[in-house]
Amino acid sequence: QDHRGHGGTLLEQLLFGVMILDANRAWHGANGDGALASPTIPGVEHVSATTSLPLTAQADQTTIRVPGAPGNTGDKDHDGPLIDYMAVRAGYFEAMGMRIIAGRGFEPARREDVREIVVDHTFAEYFFPTGNPIGTRIPFGESDTLTIVGVAQQARLYDIHKDDRPQVYIPSEDWGYATLSWVIRSDRPASALAAEVRTAIH
Repeated sequence: QDHRGHGGTLLEQLLFGVMILDANRAWHGANGDGALASPTIPGVEHVSATTSLPLTAQADQTTIRVPGAPGNTGDKDHDGPLIDYMAVRAGYFEAMGMRIIAGRGFEPARREDVREIVVDHTFAEYFFPTGNPIGTRIPFGESDTLTIVGVAQQARLYDIHKDDRPQVYIPSEDWGYATLSWVIRSDRPASALAAEVRTAIH
């Protein structure tokens, strides 16, 4: 996370509860930054939304398999680990200041014939210790197949001092998530933005 002065991402939302709402209500605009990316809110650089914020210990879990991955051992439990998954909007990694190690994050304009997923470096190292996961198609859920388009650094959910289980990110627009938390990157203090953000989203 980038702490420039008193700016950075609005993880302070957990303290004053302003940003936790239905992000779809205000989401519009071709640039994917929605209603908050507006000249009426000076200093806002990136806006996105997510189902799970770092260090909240809140995420969905599932087991996942990657057929033919170099890291597979043939052991059923090893090759189908429990992972955390989060749904996010385009621009999430930029808003959070999370480094994309390979590939890219989600973009506002998506190909209709490709359903995408971004994995974290723990996932990549687990399944692809000697290979590149970008472009790999993996089963997800009951009947979906997703294409890995990026590898991101891990955003720790449970312990600030160490990484945990593998994480993956899916586009919230593709999966019908309605209740999301805003994530805003600004060079202004969170407290100074609160009133303007409330106005923009209502």
